[in-house]
Amino acid sequence: MKDRKDKAPESENYHFIKETIKKKPLNKRLIIQRAAGLAMGGVLLGGCAAFAFVAFLPTAVDKLGVPQEKRVNVDLSGTQEYSESVPSSEEEETLKTSGEETVSVSEVNEDAQGVLEEFEKTYESVLKIAEEPRKALVRVSGISGDENLLDHSFMHYGEEEGIVFLENETDLYILTGSSDIEDAEKIQINFSNGAYALAEMCRSDSRIGLAVVRVPKVRLSENTLDEISVASLGESGSLYLAKPVIAIGSPMGDYDGVVYGMVTSVSGTISAADCEYSLMITDMQGSPDSDGVLLDTSGNVIGIIMRSQEEDTTMIKAVSVAQLLPLLETLCNNESINYLGIRGITISETQAENLGVSTGIYVDSVETDSPAMIAGIQSGDIITGFNGERIEDMQSYTTRLQETDGGETAEIQLIRRSSTDGSYVEMDFDLIIEER
Repeated sequence: MKDRKDKAPESENYHFIKETIKKKPLNKRLIIQRAAGLAMGGVLLGGCAAFAFVAFLPTAVDKLGVPQEKRVNVDLSGTQEYSESVPSSEEEETLKTSGEETVSVSEVNEDAQGVLEEFEKTYESVLKIAEEPRKALVRVSGISGDENLLDHSFMHYGEEEGIVFLENETDLYILTGSSDIEDAEKIQINFSNGAYALAEMCRSDSRIGLAVVRVPKVRLSENTLDEISVASLGESGSLYLAKPVIAIGSPMGDYDGVVYGMVTSVSGTISAADCEYSLMITDMQGSPDSDGVLLDTSGNVIGIIMRSQEEDTTMIKAVSVAQLLPLLETLCNNESINYLGIRGITISETQAENLGVSTGIYVDSVETDSPAMIAGIQSGDIITGFNGERIEDMQSYTTRLQETDGGETAEIQLIRRSSTDGSYVEMDFDLIIEER
């Protein structure tokens, strides 16, 4: 008999027999069968639910009053005729005003239609007035003698708007801007009917950027001479304050535009060396590249549109043609423009009374190396006379200057404020007139 106290593992003296319990192995086949059964049950249940929904939906819609979407067949193959529908008395919608007055929609539509018809009639009248002057509009191109290798045409310096304003037996005279044609070798004119011809420069005035060119009639066909027109020039711009005007040319920056408005002010000015011109300011919105002319209601040209030098406004402004007439005559005759180099501002009677000075021209500035600077005229002087004749404003000063021959000596009478006691002292200066 073995010793029971022997506890070693390899000994047989255990007081019990040790057993190991193993887990039963998984039956994979049974799991797959159960999963398939559940899936088939789900499919069967979903199909039954869908069938029931489809079968009982129309009944539910009828009971609950839910609107159904209707299918509409649209046929666009045929020609359909439309007529304005007039609402019935029951369907007519109404609007109530602040005074408890009821206005129908049809009445509102009639009023709006009436306004549009009046606007259309107004613009028809504008186009009728502008019809003849538009035939006088031209495009003026500065071109060089060099050929453009891309399309075998002449190289262009640029284009300006122009208008035929004078005709004699041999030539047509055109007023235009000078900036793009002053240095051109040739000047080409494109007329309103599509014809074109080369023009000759008469004279330009770079101070305000205007030029006059002429086209000999022999360069134009009889057809062109019959189809184009010559614009007529109007009277003083001061007469057009608060009057309707028409802008043609490129008032909005695009060629052959027509807009209308009214003159809101004639107090503006544009000044350059030895000249000052009145500006007519309108309520018409233009662009920085505005170009063309202003017409009155008779179709006369009353202003030349000037490009805006101010970035904060694009209102259309025009130089009064009435004040330009002496300059236009000088340019047409290819006469020199006399020059002293004085930039002045007209002193009105009211300003003179308030300042305690005489009427005349306040010298705003003197151009460098000009005859005025060489003679000693200074900013702040007030010019009162020219060769012994009274000077009231810049217009009279410009006229006297241009009537004097170039190279002659002009005597300028002015008053200058003393630096000691502030009083004004009368002084005379002799200036030699230059020609430009």
